[in-house]
Amino acid sequence: MYFDDLSFYQPKSAVKYMYVKAIILFILFAVIASVIYFGMHHYLTVKYDFLIFLLLLYPLYKVLIGVRLRQKYTKYQLNRATLEVSSGAYFTKRMALPVDIMQSVCIKRGWLMEKFKLAQITVYTRGDSNVMPLMHTDDAERIASQIIERIKEIHYEH
Repeated sequence: MYFDDLSFYQPKSAVKYMYVKAIILFILFAVIASVIYFGMHHYLTVKYDFLIFLLLLYPLYKVLIGVRLRQKYTKYQLNRATLEVSSGAYFTKRMALPVDIMQSVCIKRGWLMEKFKLAQITVYTRGDSNVMPLMHTDDAERIASQIIERIKEIHYEH
């Protein structure tokens, strides 16, 4: 059962959360780069100055472009037999995880996620863990309980 288009996107509050997280990351990288640059500038050559500049490119990309792309191209759907997740703007990664190999579910809520009423579900299988996209806390609770019920149906039938 492999659906062409998955129906659930990350919520709009996830965009705000990812922006705040990316800005915090950018500030952290800027502080580290400043300490390295101003603390050790007289010991560094020009190529290291360039590497310090490159250190700031990743969080800057996340703030300007990455957040919107992640929200737009990340989708998920829980079907009767599989959990499907699609992500990636440049290289699409599509995962279809059968319910019969799932063993447990964990819901992650950090302090920043709580502020935006978001949660992230991690599904554990026999040898792997798969993280679902950000979703509203209510949706995460509902999906986790559906997964747990299906795990019970499959693994604990008498």
